[in-house]
Amino acid sequence: MPDIYVGDAVMITPGYKMGTVKYVGETKFAEGVWIGVALDGPQGKHDGSVGGHRYFKCKARHGSFVRPDKVIRENSFNPSTAAAAKATSPSTSRSSSSTSVKMFSPPTERRKSRTPVTSAPRKKPR
Repeated sequence: MPDIYVGDAVMITPGYKMGTVKYVGETKFAEGVWIGVALDGPQGKHDGSVGGHRYFKCKARHGSFVRPDKVIRENSFNPSTAAAAKATSPSTSRSSSSTSVKMFSPPTERRKSRTPVTSAPRKKPR
């Protein structure tokens, strides 16, 4: 599994939901590492607040927490997986063409805060 950072564009599986990572770390609602994602559409359960604790901010019903193994960074999509996502959820696909799937890296402004999923200290990637 590739490292996931705050600001990364991701797809959540299953369901092929597209969004942006807003939180990486432990939570009060469950043990272990969780990924907080602001979804592109109203397919979530919250606005970044769970159980009275705010982890991140997003629109109502656009927030979702998932385990790291359920997240795929957008620039590492398998073309067949991305095509399936486009076919099953056209309103949330980030592809600009209706006939092909275009891969892209998230804009640099989305990578301001880079919190790695791993809990061990490590150097910031360059």
